[in-house]
Amino acid sequence: LSRSDREFDVETARHASGAEEAIDVAESLGAERAYVLGGAGIYALFQPYLDRMILSRIPGEYEGDAHYPEWDDSEWELLEETPYEGFTLQEWGRTGTN
Repeated sequence: LSRSDREFDVETARHASGAEEAIDVAESLGAERAYVLGGAGIYALFQPYLDRMILSRIPGEYEGDAHYPEWDDSEWELLEETPYEGFTLQEWGRTGTN
């Protein structure tokens, strides 16, 4: 996903200028699942299209200027939570799509 169309050094790379186009590219390649890897702006852009979220929760308070976007709790349910040393991995599913 990029604002500028450019050449890629990897033959299999594809360009998309927005979330819907990126989804179309993934579908055209026969992908059954696509993963969104941020930053914060990318996560916010794709939030309306997600049916699952895998989130790492690290305890503590940290300073920073980028955050995972807020979401409507009524649209999501916690499906699984796995504790690890130093963090917890959570899988969330959008209600009505599980």
